Amino acid sequence: MNNRDNRSKILSLCVLRKLFTLLEEIVVTMVSTDILEARIAKRKVELQKSLAQLKANPRVRDIRVIVPAEACPVCQEVAGTYTKDNIPVLPPEGCSCPRGSEAFYQPMLNEIFP
Repeated sequence: MNNRDNRSKILSLCVLRKLFTLLEEIVVTMVSTDILEARIAKRKVELQKSLAQLKANPRVRDIRVIVPAEACPVCQEVAGTYTKDNIPVLPPEGCSCPRGSEAFYQPMLNEIFP
């Protein structure tokens, strides 16, 4: 076997290794995206359930949307206190938080003790 054949084989192995690495990155990205989408869907259902319970509770006067400081601008925009009739749906449309929106509802009560 000559030097030229060795170089060709080494080059082929390098190309194959690079392709394998790229494929691995694609698979990891696809799995990560699926996991994130599943997490967001689960969170959306939980938030809908929470909002329905807060709206049905007669002790709840208003509902506050709490948003982490590191949230995206779309989430930051919905932070605040709302009446039960005007509360925005979470997660907000257009959220670009890397892990999905982590905003949540917090009740403002009429009375604290029964």
